Amino acid sequence: MSSFTGISLSGPGNTFPHLIFTEHIPENATLLKRWVNGELAFDGNTFIFYLAIYRKELLTAGLRSLVASWSMGLSAGLASAMLRGANVIPVHGVLLNTPKGGLLFCGQGGIGKSTTARRWREAGGEVLADDMVLLEYDGNEIAAHPLPTWSRCSESIDGEYFPFSKRLVLNRILALGRDPLRENIRPIPEWQYFMCLFGACTLFTSYMTRLLPAGEQARMLELVRGISERFAGQFPPAGMFAHLDADITQTLKDFL
Repeated sequence: MSSFTGISLSGPGNTFPHLIFTEHIPENATLLKRWVNGELAFDGNTFIFYLAIYRKELLTAGLRSLVASWSMGLSAGLASAMLRGANVIPVHGVLLNTPKGGLLFCGQGGIGKSTTARRWREAGGEVLADDMVLLEYDGNEIAAHPLPTWSRCSESIDGEYFPFSKRLVLNRILALGRDPLRENIRPIPEWQYFMCLFGACTLFTSYMTRLLPAGEQARMLELVRGISERFAGQFPPAGMFAHLDADITQTLKDFL
């Protein structure tokens, strides 16, 4: 994208082009989506996505257009990586940095993930991501890589750099809920834990999955379900049920 737009990006990095920004869609690629300023296509033989931008000046004229194209490119690139067999998936959650490793909270929209992140920061803790987290799984280890999101980038990207090499091994994944009386961490049913993680795994993968041809669409759905089951079986099914009057450092003392 840097070479396509002429915009200099901070930090080094060389990756295989799972996504190619281009001025023309190749004839052998299947068109997935068309809009006023471009098209998105997919080559089922190579699992490469092509994002054609017909008016490059729109990317340099406003941050919103640049971020929108980058966001779609990120989704396509990660979908390509998953279809190629890479052990990665973007998930929706809040990633806290603790002395024992990463602590990931997942839950439905509006349940309090951003509030949990704010409370952790106010208590002196470090929040590595508060929306999109890239999880990498290998053997019995799950590692997290924080990623910038639309909401974060739309505010400002000046001076920001999100190196993929910033890797934090997860210590635990907790479902997030609310308790009207007191804050606590307690076991939850396995099916409830799985549904929470399945929802987190589908939020950023569903859009690109819906655009794919039927064969790749079915494969992506199978992949996401299998990954969700793997994550759910990795840790004891439990959730943090939050209450704003509580001391979050005390609630999470067993993870510190």
